[in-house]
Amino acid sequence: DATRANAQTELDICKTFTEDQKTNAVVLGGQRFEATRQCYKDHKNLMFDPSPFPFDAPFFQQMSPYYWTPSYANISRLTAALVPELKAQNFFDPGSVVGVLRWDTPMFNRSYKNDMLPALSRVGVPVKSAYAVNPQDSGTVEAGLLAAISQFQVNGVNRVLFMGGAPLAPFFITDAGAYHPRYGMTTFDAPRYGEDNFKNQLQGMVGIGFNPAGDVNDAKVPMPANNTEKLCVSMFTKAGEKVTSRAVFRTALEFCEATLLLQQAARGLPRGYDAFQWAAKAEGLGRSYTSATAISTLLNKDRHDGAAAYRVFRFDNACGCNVYVSGVKAF
Repeated sequence: DATRANAQTELDICKTFTEDQKTNAVVLGGQRFEATRQCYKDHKNLMFDPSPFPFDAPFFQQMSPYYWTPSYANISRLTAALVPELKAQNFFDPGSVVGVLRWDTPMFNRSYKNDMLPALSRVGVPVKSAYAVNPQDSGTVEAGLLAAISQFQVNGVNRVLFMGGAPLAPFFITDAGAYHPRYGMTTFDAPRYGEDNFKNQLQGMVGIGFNPAGDVNDAKVPMPANNTEKLCVSMFTKAGEKVTSRAVFRTALEFCEATLLLQQAARGLPRGYDAFQWAAKAEGLGRSYTSATAISTLLNKDRHDGAAAYRVFRFDNACGCNVYVSGVKAF
């Protein structure tokens, strides 16, 4: 829970799994710290991460061959697509004052410098205000968000971009109160959660999404969207679960697709295979592996982040919902 959501708890979990239970593969549900992933790598564990916390391209290289995100894109790839799409959607219209909120960690500080600032510079958009929130625990997060909101208001920020994923964007929007900037969002920022919980704050929101489960309600992309989602739903149904919506079963779908990826790449490997052997098979899957939740997937030597395509979305005031406003585009 929120009182135990900190770096030490995550390291304790890692040590329990890897040292006490002798795991060699894990699914990371909701763990957000870089050191946690390093812990699993140090113990030679394959990691399948369905957590809405993005990492940049150098981090994937650092974690190779252990770290995989079957249904998510890395933040370097994502930012390079997001900023020009926001420009094309007139998000940065005359009078725009841009603020960027990120986690205060080495990786996010690096990605802000190497990914976000260059992407904004390429479309001629300066950053007026940037704030880095200490993610150590719930207390530092809350204090940082309130300070960021105050700073953005003082600096006249009316366009906010996020680097960090949930819970950064939802918590910021919840705390924003009467402050109503326009938001540029991605799947990582939980736009579907925003649709369900703070419609009044999403007016003018524009972004890109690669995961319908996190972007739009089921009416926009009916279930099941592909054969992997159909297979996962059938397994849940056979086990006695009534699958009502993606919002309810999103985590279950992500666990299902991670397990299916582990199984698919392990076929034909000898008993006792290691991460390098498994990764070599996974890198050869290309498009033959299908995520249950992503729009499309691609795995190869240079792509351990599976999401291969996205669509532009925006908040539609008429329906009070998020809608896709473009076709499928490749990352």
